[in-house]
Amino acid sequence: MNCCWIRPTGVIPQFLASIIFLLAMWLVPSSLGVALADFMIQDWRFVKSIQFSGGLSEERLAEVAPDVEVFGEAASGLVDLRIFENGESEVPFQMLIEDGASRRVKIQASIRDLGFVPGEYTSFVVDLETTGVLHNEIEFFTSSQNFQRIVQIEGGNDGEIWAVLQKGARIFDFTLKDPDFTSKDTRISYPDTTVRYLRVRIPYEAGEEPLDISGTSVFSVEDNPDTETVYAAAIIKRSEDSERRVNLLTVDLGVNGAPSSRLNVETAQVNFHRRVSMEASADAENWRSIGVGGELFSYATAKFVGSQLTVTYPETTLRYLRMTVYNEDNPPLKIDGLKVRGVSRKLIFLARPGASYDLYYGNPKARTPSYDLKRFLPYLETEGLTRGLLGPQTNNPGFTIPKKPFTERLPWLIPVVVTLTAVAVGFLLFGVLRQAKKLLPPPAE
Repeated sequence: MNCCWIRPTGVIPQFLASIIFLLAMWLVPSSLGVALADFMIQDWRFVKSIQFSGGLSEERLAEVAPDVEVFGEAASGLVDLRIFENGESEVPFQMLIEDGASRRVKIQASIRDLGFVPGEYTSFVVDLETTGVLHNEIEFFTSSQNFQRIVQIEGGNDGEIWAVLQKGARIFDFTLKDPDFTSKDTRISYPDTTVRYLRVRIPYEAGEEPLDISGTSVFSVEDNPDTETVYAAAIIKRSEDSERRVNLLTVDLGVNGAPSSRLNVETAQVNFHRRVSMEASADAENWRSIGVGGELFSYATAKFVGSQLTVTYPETTLRYLRMTVYNEDNPPLKIDGLKVRGVSRKLIFLARPGASYDLYYGNPKARTPSYDLKRFLPYLETEGLTRGLLGPQTNNPGFTIPKKPFTERLPWLIPVVVTLTAVAVGFLLFGVLRQAKKLLPPPAE
């Protein structure tokens, strides 16, 4: 039997197949266009002008910091930020997150002449074993607990003539057994020096035990401190849960999107110690835990004076923060105010004299831009740049509300196409079976 194509007969199946084919050719290009089209300036909802105080006299790198309005209206992660020059051309920029980083190099050193004068001071000499090596920090190792001492550090190259490097610096240890808690700081910084020897004197008062010094480390430290943004946060709710023995404070940063990671408590109360935990929320209703909590304390006693009134938590961009203070059997902690801080962001770009610059944002469909600037920025000087200031937020006059995809404007279309496809396939299969029945020989008896 010769092989042949089996073609379904009938006008209805052919008509349905044609309709489905045309719909598919119409829908697929439309969807691809939405996904792949480049974003034009009319896709950005908001704009802020960038002003330079005194103007620019020459072409130079400049910086501008996003503000709370930008954080609140921009897409997640600030991926939709764009800088335009003279309202015509896109300007390459690179966003820097100004989280401080320390470069700490340990220097080989040994300790000698360790001893103490009863009722007066502990002293020892640290030998770096070479000269000409820059150092500026020393750390003490001790098993002593619950102490506070004022330290004097001297330096010299011959072990006989000494110059004071640091006087009046404090080291301390504050340890509690219940709850298990320790706060200590036994590092002291001093001006950069290259001396070989350090002489350390740690005075103490009569009746106190000398510190049990087991060793030291010397470092060369290069600090780049964090640059932080302080938000105008407001306490919008105070509540107390007597069963859990806690009080709660809800803080509003004003917008979602502002990155925060540190909260400072303002209180006049002293001689307290409280455990705290932190939560965050986008709507002040659904909360999630952030971090592992922390400790707040303030002591003013004969043996120890010190405080820790800062809670650090993993960075979050949620608008609301809730701090739970565990009072145990103590009266609630009296908190007068809170300050919320976050690591600053800044945009680095090349600015020209006589040109105007604008920052556009507010496009949730934008992608993260990629410019050549990010590849060679590490080789440029980014400290002390000319700083631009953002003007008030305005609506982009060229903004047009993007049309929804065809399938969103006509949500019923896909179910109808699927139904028609199923009907067409049914007719096609029915036609194939009829043709096969005519062509195949009858079954043997």
